[in-house]
Amino acid sequence: MITFDNKKIRMGCDFWIDTEEDAPSVVTRMTGIQPSWETTKGEIFRTIPNEIMPSREIPGKFFKQNLWKLSGTAYFEKDDHLIPFKSIDMLEMIEKQKSSFQKIFRNYKYKCLLHFCYVNRHKLQFRIPPELWKRIAPYGLLVDFDLYLLSKSKKTEERMDYGSV
Repeated sequence: MITFDNKKIRMGCDFWIDTEEDAPSVVTRMTGIQPSWETTKGEIFRTIPNEIMPSREIPGKFFKQNLWKLSGTAYFEKDDHLIPFKSIDMLEMIEKQKSSFQKIFRNYKYKCLLHFCYVNRHKLQFRIPPELWKRIAPYGLLVDFDLYLLSKSKKTEERMDYGSV
């Protein structure tokens, strides 16, 4: 279980590209950037390692896509409204190699800025300002938010039982 100061939120942004029928290494060849994680369609499924558990294989389960993923820095912040701004590091990396990434983006339909947030309170609020949308829009990137509630209150457990969280 991830633990942190009750007043802080763990957040960040990852970037991934589904390379469809091509090997994920095509992105590495074109950009010179080593992925944090990549999967090849048909490989035995393995979990992503983290600070708690190493990667492990899951027998009988296989990856269904070719995926190139770059993990962003995890930040600890007090203000939930900062979640969307964690994509700026990834956008700056893309902008530094704009021509390489534009070629990649033309070839592959699914590419995403995946914002993640681990929070231990029920209320979460953020907004994406127009300036940030303007930076993201030319690349045609999906923008996803994975929000994880870490609270173990009785109220949360009841709501989870009914699938309303």
